[in-house]
Amino acid sequence: MQTARCSICEQNVPPGAFCGSCGANLSPQRGGGAARLRMRTYAAAPGEAVLRPSVVSSLLPRLPRLSRPTFRAVLVGLLVALVTVAVLRWQAPLIAISALGLLMCFVIYLKDSDVFTDLPLGSLLLAAMAGAGLGVGWARISRHSADFQHRPQ
Repeated sequence: MQTARCSICEQNVPPGAFCGSCGANLSPQRGGGAARLRMRTYAAAPGEAVLRPSVVSSLLPRLPRLSRPTFRAVLVGLLVALVTVAVLRWQAPLIAISALGLLMCFVIYLKDSDVFTDLPLGSLLLAAMAGAGLGVGWARISRHSADFQHRPQ
């Protein structure tokens, strides 16, 4: 495997635009402080500025560039729906939108970013089962503590 030597931390790292160890520019540009601050480089989406990060590219980093506006609209729609039903104090739709809406958005993200071809099915099933187990465990613990707090004395 090819490596490059970082002039800042002096470690051998894989070749790229930035050092994998300290984050310094491997091919420093002349021009002073602005080049060192990497103002035009964002880790999740290379075309975005550091001072103006996008929520969609931060939450969904593997999303293809053409799908970002669609997902941005879906997330804004979910947020508007959640705020609307919260203001109206409709608890059942609030729970349904937060649980199912975000879950479906995440599943569509996984499909759109081709994660099913990149990761083995066993790893995805293990992660899903661990998440379900943690959720059920948390529900049981919180229900037990709620029952304990409301017992008559």
